[in-house]
Amino acid sequence: RQAYAELASKVSLQGQLEQQRRRESAARLEAERTSLEMLRYQLNPHLLFNALASIRGAIASDPQVARQMVSRLADFFRLSLRLGAAETVALRDEVELLRSFAEIERARYVDDLEVSFSVEADAHETRVPALVLQPLLENAIKHGARDAQGHMRVALEVRSRPEGGARSTVSNVGRWATQDSGRTGVGLGNVRKRLQ
Repeated sequence: RQAYAELASKVSLQGQLEQQRRRESAARLEAERTSLEMLRYQLNPHLLFNALASIRGAIASDPQVARQMVSRLADFFRLSLRLGAAETVALRDEVELLRSFAEIERARYVDDLEVSFSVEADAHETRVPALVLQPLLENAIKHGARDAQGHMRVALEVRSRPEGGARSTVSNVGRWATQDSGRTGVGLGNVRKRLQ
């Protein structure tokens, strides 16, 4: 009887330890999910504040451009809401969001900004974190330099990889710029953390 009682006690203790491990694992996963959600929600206001600053600048100089930017910003957020709270989206949807964002920026720069998209058909269904490429496109525009004719060219290229997934490249006609000490680099920091 004593051996049976000891065995039952060990089994009960092992069961309790296993339940504790499961609870701790679930809590860690929930904390990671919450952290990723917070990064995503931080990214949307970052975009909104930058776009509103651009619109504010355009109001005095060109009210028509400011109106176009407001319409395009509404389109962008409409697309964002359509994707819901999904952690990942098809690359096709991410590119659609980027095209809408590029329209906001084109309205700001009028004819001085050219944004091109080249996406291989095989990469369209690749799953990516929602809005993960937008900060890269935003920085390429923000830090790009103008060519001899005063134009800025930015390109997004996405190629499928033989081992699966896709490789994305955002480029501009600019030059390397070191980060100013007064800037926080919120967008790129979020991209790094979300990809990790």
